[in-house]
Parts: sequence; structure tokens; C-alpha cells
Amino acid sequence: MVQQKSSTTNKNNNVFVEIISGSLSGALTRFLIAPLDVVKIRFQLQHSPKVNSNTTTTLNQPIKLKYSGIVQSIRDIVKEEGLRSLWKGNLSAEFLWISYGCVQFTSYHYLVKLLDPHSLETNTKPSSYISLVSGACAGVMSTVVSYPFDIIRTNIVSTHTHTTITKTYQDIKLKSNNGYRSMFKGLNSSLLQIVPQMALQFMFYESSKHFLSHGQKRFDKEHPTLQFVCGALSGSLSKFFVLPFDVVKKRLQVSHQPITIFQQFSNLYHIEGFKSFFKGATPSLLKAGLSSALSFMFYEQVKLYITHSIFK
Repeated sequence: MVQQKSSTTNKNNNVFVEIISGSLSGALTRFLIAPLDVVKIRFQLQHSPKVNSNTTTTLNQPIKLKYSGIVQSIRDIVKEEGLRSLWKGNLSAEFLWISYGCVQFTSYHYLVKLLDPHSLETNTKPSSYISLVSGACAGVMSTVVSYPFDIIRTNIVSTHTHTTITKTYQDIKLKSNNGYRSMFKGLNSSLLQIVPQMALQFMFYESSKHFLSHGQKRFDKEHPTLQFVCGALSGSLSKFFVLPFDVVKKRLQVSHQPITIFQQFSNLYHIEGFKSFFKGATPSLLKAGLSSALSFMFYEQVKLYITHSIFK
């Protein structure tokens, strides 16, 4: 009886650790990468004509985009909208990242434990297949839970004037005939992006951490530097493969006209060209690498601290 009670307590403690670690990781990571996120969204929502190396305007001048580089974009945004604009939509984004991080890490480790309990008991790397499946499922669950905050955040960042979460929410519902369903616009595109991205991200992270913490030049797998490096590699690599879906998702989220994923893909290609699928690639990859690095590092370190300090 005592053993059963102890087992239940340990299970509840593990869930508590996962929830707190994932939530704090999301909150801290979001605050630090907010400026890159704002720049990335501005890049992705910026419309541009389909061009080639010979395309010019009617005045025979090269077409000039408002946002053309990370430093230039940050400078112009601050000049026109103030320093606080780099954290525009941060409150809704914090809700997004806290809920996302909480569900993502908790569900991932629950699924790994369910599918491959030996790896967690022996503190070894789960198989690549287990990481892929668990990461994909965790991505689906965390995306669905946090998606309304993503919609609000994107619409806030897309505007160049001050607005609030409540006002943005009301505007979205007012301009749409779908009611609360409008808070899930572009969800299909988001899932097409998130499922492979999270699957690859967790697989790359587990594999790189295992590779660097074994062999002759062994690194401590609990060291924050190792977790940061492995997180950066996994985040940037996985993001590269799904960037077109991210661009399409952002366009769908701010569109007030009924349009399908395939129509948006077609419009982007025919109007703005193939390169439009990789709009904001530089800030996107930087943000993905940095956010993944910080997210995994904060998660692992907070979890380590709570486990050793509270439940030792």
C-alpha cells in the first residue's frame, strides 16, 4: 500500500516537473526572441511582385521592399513605432509559448515513456522512430491548444498601430462569419508545418545530444552549453524543411477572405514567385535555432533544478 502511494506521488511529481519546466521554458524563451519573431512575421506578410534578376519598376529602378534585412527592419520598426514595438503582441505570445511549451514537453515525455519506458528508466536515448512519433504527436497537441493565441499574436504584429488582445480578438470575429472558428484559421497549414518540424526537432535534439555526450570527447549531457548547441542545431535544421508552410500559415491568419491552403500556395507562387515560400528565411532560421536552443536549455535546467532541489 505504501509502495503504491509512493509510486503515485512520484508520478504526480514527474507531471508537475514537466508542466513547470515546460511553462517557464516557454515564457523565458519567448521574451528573449520576441524581436526576431516580429521581424520574421513582417517579412512573411510583406507582399512583393514576382521578380527575376531583370525585373525593374516602371521608372527602371529596382523594386524596393520595406523590410529587406534584419538590422534595417529592426531599425525602421523602432524608428516608426518605438522600441516597445519589438515586443508587440508579447502578452498573447507569452500565453502562446507558455501553453505550447507546457503541453509540448509534457506530452512528448509522456509518449516516450509510454512507447519506450526503458529509455527514460535508464536515461538513454529513445529510438529515432520513437522520437519522431512522440515529437509529431506533441506538436499536434500543443499547436491545437495554443493556436488561438497564435492567431491573435500574428494579427497584432501585422498592424502598425497600438492594439490590445481583446480588441484584436473582437476585430477577427467581426471580420469573419465563422465566429470562434476564425480563431483556428490556417490550423491545417500550421499542423502541416508543426508535425514534421517537431518530429524532426526532437529527433535531431536527442541524436545530437547522444552523439556529443558519448565517445572519446564526451560532453556532460546535463551541461547547459551542450543543451543550447543541440537545441540550436535541431531548431534551425527542422525549421528549414517546413518554412514554406509557415509563410502560408501567416498569410492565412491575416486573410479576411475564405481561401484554402492550396489556393494560398498557388497565389504565392504565381504572384510572388518560388522565393516567396522562403520569405523571412534568415530571421526565421535564426529565431528557430535560438528559440529551440533556449527552450531546450531552460527546460532541461529548470527540470534539473526542481528535481534536485525539491524532489531530491
